[in-house]
Amino acid sequence: MYVDLWNNAPKEGTTEVPNFPWKEPVPSFVPGDVIRKYFTDYVDKFGIRELIKVYHNVENVEFIEDTEMFQVTVKNVLTDEIITKGKRITDSR
Repeated sequence: MYVDLWNNAPKEGTTEVPNFPWKEPVPSFVPGDVIRKYFTDYVDKFGIRELIKVYHNVENVEFIEDTEMFQVTVKNVLTDEIITKGKRITDSR
């Protein structure tokens, strides 16, 4: 995120994830460094850092009911490689 960037939409409808409330009170229009910390904390809490890829486009996301897992297919835009992985995301409020 850019230095001194502020969110240009209120957190109440666009930034806060329902299963991960803000740890402390923040203004409706949140500074970029606070948003970065919030998203970093979310990624760490749910153990999804290894699923974040740069230079990749999401091609498909599917919830597999039998396994209660999300199956995500991405394409590496530099190599055209297609990768599919599954991950169980639990609500650990």
